[in-house]
Amino acid sequence: MALKTSESVRKKISVVIPVYNTCFAHFRTICESILAQKYSDGEYEVVVVDDGSSPENLQAIETFISDKPNFHLLKSGHVGVSEARNIALREVTGDYLYFADSDDYIESNAFQTIKDAFEESSADMIAFNWYTADRDMNKRRLHKSTSKEYEINQSSFVRSLLRGDRFMGYLWNKAFNLNRISKSDLPSFNFSIQICEDKLWLFELAPLLERIRLLPVPLYWYLDNPDSIQRKRNNVFEKENRVYYALQTIVDKSEILADGKYQSWAMEDYFNTLWFGMINWSWKYHSNKNARQENFDLLCSFYSVLKGRTGLQQHIRWKVASFPVVSRLFAGDLKRPNNSSCS
Repeated sequence: MALKTSESVRKKISVVIPVYNTCFAHFRTICESILAQKYSDGEYEVVVVDDGSSPENLQAIETFISDKPNFHLLKSGHVGVSEARNIALREVTGDYLYFADSDDYIESNAFQTIKDAFEESSADMIAFNWYTADRDMNKRRLHKSTSKEYEINQSSFVRSLLRGDRFMGYLWNKAFNLNRISKSDLPSFNFSIQICEDKLWLFELAPLLERIRLLPVPLYWYLDNPDSIQRKRNNVFEKENRVYYALQTIVDKSEILADGKYQSWAMEDYFNTLWFGMINWSWKYHSNKNARQENFDLLCSFYSVLKGRTGLQQHIRWKVASFPVVSRLFAGDLKRPNNSSCS
């Protein structure tokens, strides 16, 4: 791990926000939550990357940030969120790195809390709790990475990331110490996948993480967007296909997952994510004949990939037994149109 010298410490937080045709009112919400930060003994920069938004959206963004010296706008064609983040990473100048979505909200004490945690612990990464809520910030639900402040090592982080039991694969509930991790050592975001790209990036970053600090405070609000493309019914099957491909890429490309001690965890996570996505989709749209067939084909596809993996057979049998209809499907009682089964 390449370390920076103490001379480079500037107590600056770099915030990266990719934006693509985000409703301007939502974009303004995240920006105003940054402008309201109670961060008296430090500075920050906000690197906004416009990912090829419409002229109207781009004009609104330009006008809003034109008189805000800490905000910097970078423009690109429509290259996707991963490449937009890569563009931003080449430009950030801060000591601490933080990613936010363009339509959420950051607590006013977030920057100060992040800075204090890094200075007190010299951690490589910190993770914290968050809220989910509707657009009006009602129906709030607290999500906990931890209920107490403590430190974990790389192995514990990878295992939790795989299981999704504390950290999840998000970026916005984490911050990174660029005084301990050289910016040149940061992995690039993989733009060949359109979902789970942040999770893959975290796995690729994991070999550089020696000390991870957990904070029991919620600093971020993930605000529900019912108009999101990933929430539309017609995109559900497409989304599951993309999840399938993304998880294959994570397992295949992540150097740290080649380590034998992580292999079984990785494959279990792979199976669980797809399993519950498929089952949820099947129950919601089971009345559509074409949808049932597509779902059946994809279930068979990932089942055939995973059923031979060492250590997963008992796990798969338990999952299958949990759903009688699917249990019959995998037993061969439910057939494809050509009378073939998943066996």
